[in-house]
Amino acid sequence: MKELLNHIQFHDNHYEVLLPWKEGQFYLPNHYFISSNHLRYLQHKLLRDPDLHSEYNRIIQEQLQKGIIKQVDSPIPGPLVKCIINERVESAHYLPHHAVTHCEPATTIIHIVYDGSAKLSDSDLSLNDCFQAGPNLIPKLFHVLVQFRSHPVAITTDIEKAFLMIGIFPADHYMLRFLWFQDPNKLDSPICQFRFTRVVFGLIPSPAILGDTILHHLDKYNSEQPS
Repeated sequence: MKELLNHIQFHDNHYEVLLPWKEGQFYLPNHYFISSNHLRYLQHKLLRDPDLHSEYNRIIQEQLQKGIIKQVDSPIPGPLVKCIINERVESAHYLPHHAVTHCEPATTIIHIVYDGSAKLSDSDLSLNDCFQAGPNLIPKLFHVLVQFRSHPVAITTDIEKAFLMIGIFPADHYMLRFLWFQDPNKLDSPICQFRFTRVVFGLIPSPAILGDTILHHLDKYNSEQPS
């Protein structure tokens, strides 16, 4: 994660980071056909649940409006992507995605999860196989409980859509593509390509990237504005 922190930047009201690629050379299938086949299956499933279908599309359209994702017009690349650390090859990788729902008393929360572990076969690589996972920065429960007993006031907070608040350097956007429909209500709708500009939920280094970015932010303002 030292490499990540050495390149972290604050740009356009959010931090931007490099993805933590493993060193070496990897041949990674682009997974376009996995993603397109999965998308057609997902469409049939969503059309059986109009509320889920509507919310799924709303989330994608909202992310497009906010610049979290962007539509791309480049043609489908060849079947293989060569990933070399610090030396990118012009190609792309596609992430399958699906819905995860959390039912609460007043509402049902829907998250779109992108499968960075998808692979064609056991002998192939997934996108997550090409990343360093990074350290586990989740505080141990014992330390949290002790801290709550150490001061007269305890404060807790939550970052809305935390992963999506951290940008990815443009050099890595091409590896974070996914597919969605031009008109998701039509079974014969053309498929469009999109790319993420932010950290994706479903990639193995995402929790460490989030944790490191938060610690970097706190250290920065602790030195600039000590309490």
